[in-house]
Amino acid sequence: VVASKMTHPKFWDLQLPSGFQGRATSYTFVPRNSREGESAMPTELSIVVASDRRELDEMLTALALVLLGCGGLLLVVTAFTVPRVLKSGLAPLDQLAEQTTRINADSLSNRFPVDVLPGELKPIGERLNDLLSRLQQSFERERQFSADLAHELRTPIAELRSLADVALKWPESRAAQMDRDTLAVAIQMEGIVTRLLELVRSERGQLTVSRESISLGPFVENIWQTFVTRADEKQINVVRNISQDIKIESDAVLLRSILINLFDNAVEYISNGGMIQINAFANGKQFTVEVVNTAENLETQDVPKLFDRFWRKDFARTGSKHSGLGLSLARTFAQASGCNLVARLDDGSRLTVKISGEI
Repeated sequence: VVASKMTHPKFWDLQLPSGFQGRATSYTFVPRNSREGESAMPTELSIVVASDRRELDEMLTALALVLLGCGGLLLVVTAFTVPRVLKSGLAPLDQLAEQTTRINADSLSNRFPVDVLPGELKPIGERLNDLLSRLQQSFERERQFSADLAHELRTPIAELRSLADVALKWPESRAAQMDRDTLAVAIQMEGIVTRLLELVRSERGQLTVSRESISLGPFVENIWQTFVTRADEKQINVVRNISQDIKIESDAVLLRSILINLFDNAVEYISNGGMIQINAFANGKQFTVEVVNTAENLETQDVPKLFDRFWRKDFARTGSKHSGLGLSLARTFAQASGCNLVARLDDGSRLTVKISGEI
């Protein structure tokens, strides 16, 4: 007899005739008659097998106790170990945070020890060092700015005080020249303060930039005409290569201020009998205005300082009406109007200051 159909086994618990608990499984099937020619009604049969489960229960109980004990031990070990591991692992971060809290304006030169930091904290340490470097440079610039401002204002203030003392001591003998000198000193101080305010406004993005169509050639020529008399007095040889057919879109007020500063610097600091060359041209969609002048007293290392506030070569500082803010203001205005202002010194002691931008 061969089973023709067998169902899935079933499992259940039961009590054995011995009185112990057991585990049973059953299979139900329909036998197939293998004899040919004989027909019979199919009969469904079931086979039940049962076994004592005491050993299984003991093994499961022991396994449960082992798992419970291991779980409890793991919790104890975790509660004891994890805080110490975290404390040890986070110690560099705590040290980094503690060192950060000690940073102030007087300790910006200190740097975080990146080499001893874990790999995960090295990028943070490097970024913090970069930030400290930038802050240090900013603070140094501000300190230098304050010192230069005090230096620039000390002289005109001393002159005003001297003029006032003389006027009070000898009021009946005060000449008209004294009033003119007082006015000149006041104008000089006003110019310094005005330019400083313009620099601050520009750096804060408070400058209003408007664009209009400008004929570059006539625009440059018109501005240069105000310096012709001073150039003739110093017997300066002026060469102008200015294209007359260039149309640009720019802020006329800012561009005028930039060119006035460039021309003023060139005329002021050039030696008698020197040479100034003014070039204005277009190259594709870019326009360029160059002011080239002889500069015997400048050196290559001086060029990056030209745009620093209050910087002037020593030979030009004493007795000059310039405050050293012109080129700094010109670069700020150039950036605000979307242009680029750069300077270079050629081997033949020829200083070239160039402004360029999109037409």
